[in-house]
Amino acid sequence: MKNDTEIYLDYNATTPVDHRVFEGMLPWLQGVHGNASSNHAYGRRAAAKVQQSREIIASALGLPANGLVFTSGATESDNLALRGANGRVIVAATEHKAVLDTARKLEHVIVPVDRDGKIDEDYLEDRIGGAALVSVMLANNETGVVQNLSTIVEMARSHEVLVHTDATQAFGKIPLQLDHLDVDMVSISSHKIYGPQGIGALWIKRGVNISPMITGGGHEGGIRSGTLNIAGIVGFGIAAQTIALEEDSERSRRIVDLILTHLKGSGPFEVFSDHNAGLPNTLSIRFIGADAEAVIANAPEVAISTGSACTSMTPEPSHVLRAMGISTSAAYETLRISVGRGIDSDNAKRAAEVISRAVIRVRELEHEFREGEVFER
Repeated sequence: MKNDTEIYLDYNATTPVDHRVFEGMLPWLQGVHGNASSNHAYGRRAAAKVQQSREIIASALGLPANGLVFTSGATESDNLALRGANGRVIVAATEHKAVLDTARKLEHVIVPVDRDGKIDEDYLEDRIGGAALVSVMLANNETGVVQNLSTIVEMARSHEVLVHTDATQAFGKIPLQLDHLDVDMVSISSHKIYGPQGIGALWIKRGVNISPMITGGGHEGGIRSGTLNIAGIVGFGIAAQTIALEEDSERSRRIVDLILTHLKGSGPFEVFSDHNAGLPNTLSIRFIGADAEAVIANAPEVAISTGSACTSMTPEPSHVLRAMGISTSAAYETLRISVGRGIDSDNAKRAAEVISRAVIRVRELEHEFREGEVFER
């Protein structure tokens, strides 16, 4: 249960379920039922609802509906794209762990990025020949960096290599008309756009053949077998429908600007994100001399993170920041703040004040610790 004094600033990890999504899912959880593969009235109604959601989601991406395959989430979608390509895969060093860890189990190449998090296109050009697939995240979940996907697609086309993009963080935050980019596969997830957790999709271009990971029943055109999660798919569709109504990039930028302004009293900091050129809602910020985990512990009223929620249980510094050339010590001092629909000017200011006090307190404690250490010696 949410505490009214808490402020949620971790929208890149997961978003709350929109009330319209919840209400739309309820009938499919409370009594309306039917397996979408069944050939009777119940099954046909479920199948029709699945198809309706498929069309809504694909339209929000700017892609044809017939290529959208439902999965359990973007992690499964990423695995399906890479494993199903059946050959050498090339991925960026700043990819989500769902891509990086999968690639490392296959024949792979990892492409470095520059200080701004942009992929080294010369390095890619030298190694792309003979690959089966290039996978490059459209927008980074930690820093908000948006890659120049059109150049990568053009390069891949010249070598007859497939292109997959994990658009999970970009979906709902920046305008997407992916048909213009001519990518072959796209991963997305519902819980990043105010839909339920546990449902995602992989869009596959017509004519692209990949091997399934899950077999048995031939669901989703034989690409992903298993009884469909009707309620989740319905919620995903409604969430995708709300994007055009609710998402406001300029509003997100103003909120991030406001937070930055009110963090200035915290002392020296360094910003590794650019919410004007990248994701408008994302702030990757290093508070110099203050351990990030300690700041989080001293700001319990605010939900913030040290990076991807999928890797926050590990003690290692962010692989994204390290790939960008950020030192280990700086990475340990870096927090990710990500805003969304529930954040207004008032709670943004209050959150920044709480974080500032926490940063100042952590610096004081670390200074006291160092002084005590010197005294003991």
